[in-house]
Amino acid sequence: MSEAFFKALKWYIVAISAIIGTSAFIIADKSGSVAPVMIGVLSYGVVYAVSHFWKEFRGKLLLSSILIFLILSFASPYVPYLMYVLFAYNPASFDPYYTWGLTMAALGIPAMTLVFYKLD
Repeated sequence: MSEAFFKALKWYIVAISAIIGTSAFIIADKSGSVAPVMIGVLSYGVVYAVSHFWKEFRGKLLLSSILIFLILSFASPYVPYLMYVLFAYNPASFDPYYTWGLTMAALGIPAMTLVFYKLD
């Protein structure tokens, strides 16, 4: 089980790099600045390098990883409202990029640990 957890942490490095890259490109588009583009390119380079050398990350693992990433990405905008209902936090105080990364950490790592434990 610990091996599956460490593979899930490795997956989180790939996921958070993709989140940082996408966020950098969105910020660059909104601000009109070219400065965040280099961060986005570097982040997507990390995603490419890690996924290229991770040979057992193919087939069903890759498909389930993409599905979990997409499901959590679409669910992360609703997390501030859930936090408002459960804990009375102001939804306006949540940054969408941090919420995206924290949702991926809080729900993605346990989900991918189970996926790696079952499929690997």
